[in-house]
Amino acid sequence: MITPRRLFGDQGEALAAKWLEQQGFTIITKNYQVRLGEIDIVARKEQSIVFVEVKTRKQASFNLGATITITKQRRIGRAATSFILSHAIKNMSLRFDVIIIVGSETNYSIQHIPNAFTI
Repeated sequence: MITPRRLFGDQGEALAAKWLEQQGFTIITKNYQVRLGEIDIVARKEQSIVFVEVKTRKQASFNLGATITITKQRRIGRAATSFILSHAIKNMSLRFDVIIIVGSETNYSIQHIPNAFTI
């Protein structure tokens, strides 16, 4: 059963993917999941593979550090390592971005934070 919260998050991820494409990124995959973690969006731009965590909120008042904890960053990092190894990625720069979407599906703002954290 899909909860309203999950549906809201899925809508945010779809908006983020569309926005990334408009910015010149190529979406490689969405919701990459392995036992060790999950990555919302894996994209490519030029010679970079970008692992994107999407946060969707109804209101702008939240603490990014509290929502993307060190534990969450480590899980994303482990999933990214799995992705890199399973896709034999070489000679590409890697980065971890965050996209924050605030609002509703029809009235929203997007904030993109490149290199939001390192692993």
